[in-house]
Amino acid sequence: MDENAYEQTVENFERSDWADRLFYYHSSFEDLIEGVHSLFFPKGRFVTIIPYNEEQNFIQLTSKIHWFVSRVCRVRSAKNTPIKRSLLE
Repeated sequence: MDENAYEQTVENFERSDWADRLFYYHSSFEDLIEGVHSLFFPKGRFVTIIPYNEEQNFIQLTSKIHWFVSRVCRVRSAKNTPIKRSLLE
């Protein structure tokens, strides 16, 4: 994650009404997928928010363990701006 994205995350968390319940962990997608996979139940769901420019890489990594995206929501900050985030389920 780049430094600007990290700083924005920290700032957003600090301003949140739930700041005392939010945590940010930086790890590789591989580490994240491995950790979630170790906690998974047979009918479990995994939902995450990632940078849009990492969407295809993330989907490729999850497909290696036979996880497939069922829904995608792409987020812009305003109507005529580039997509910034992907919400994947």
